Amino acid sequence: MYTDPVITCPTDCTDAAAGVPLFQFDDCAPQVQSGEIQKLYLTRIGNPFTDISLATEWTTRLEAAEGVANKLTKMHVIGDKPKPTDTVKDISLGRKITLSTEHVINATVDEVSEANHTAFMQMHECGGTYLMWYETSGGLVFGGNAGIKVSIAPGMVIPRAKGDSIVWELSITWSKRGTEPFTVSPIA
Repeated sequence: MYTDPVITCPTDCTDAAAGVPLFQFDDCAPQVQSGEIQKLYLTRIGNPFTDISLATEWTTRLEAAEGVANKLTKMHVIGDKPKPTDTVKDISLGRKITLSTEHVINATVDEVSEANHTAFMQMHECGGTYLMWYETSGGLVFGGNAGIKVSIAPGMVIPRAKGDSIVWELSITWSKRGTEPFTVSPIA
């Protein structure tokens, strides 16, 4: 059973004295992961996974009827996630504290159908907050059991050239200290 890892940040200077966490490198078989975000999974707030590593839970939620609270909506995208931006404040004695960390996924949707336009894009122009998980081309799903509470801002782009396609550009944002956990997708 998958459980989200618990990361405990140091609470004072003595915690930092424990040293730098160990990294693991393998000269013979290095582990690297493919980038590009290819899939987004969205659901209503309050509907985390029980166990993100179970294919049966994914299948049940993806195949659920419209209106079922924990239904997952899958989107095919081309996306990236740049380095998060920290808001840092200078405090007394030259110290610094991080107030917040802002994350963004930039994604392009190229399936411009009337149904997608009306049901999804125009609805998201109203705003809203969702739980999201994202999957890379390498088959890693980020978000852990809890998911990521996100806001989505869509925008339609119509290019000048006849040979280019209309797309929707999505800006998906959230504020949270720490990087979201990942696991290998059980349905990739």
